[in-house]
Amino acid sequence: MDVIRRNKEQDKQALLDLYRLCNGENWETSTNWCSDRPLNKWYGVTTSNGRVTKLGLYDNQLSGDLSKWTSIANLTQLQELSLSGNQLSGDLSKWTSIANLTQLQKLYLFDNQLSGDLSK
Repeated sequence: MDVIRRNKEQDKQALLDLYRLCNGENWETSTNWCSDRPLNKWYGVTTSNGRVTKLGLYDNQLSGDLSKWTSIANLTQLQELSLSGNQLSGDLSKWTSIANLTQLQKLYLFDNQLSGDLSK
């Protein structure tokens, strides 16, 4: 499998992991999630050249321990993550995999039940 295809598959798997970890079947909107549709057709997902660059799932009834979403490290082209206004929990100091997101410019996590600080 070539590198581009592998990266796209890793992006998809990271999103599927988020869905599983954060109670996706109860999200307010989950249009096309877990389908074979292109990722940019999944609700809240923006892509460039097939890679996830933005994930906007604010006020969407996500719940679960965000610090367990370790596969987020595979979203290496992610520039913006907006998960505010949900019921997410977890200790951000244990969410070390987010440190791999060198392209991340905007991170919105307010109005959740998160604790701790992100590691530098």
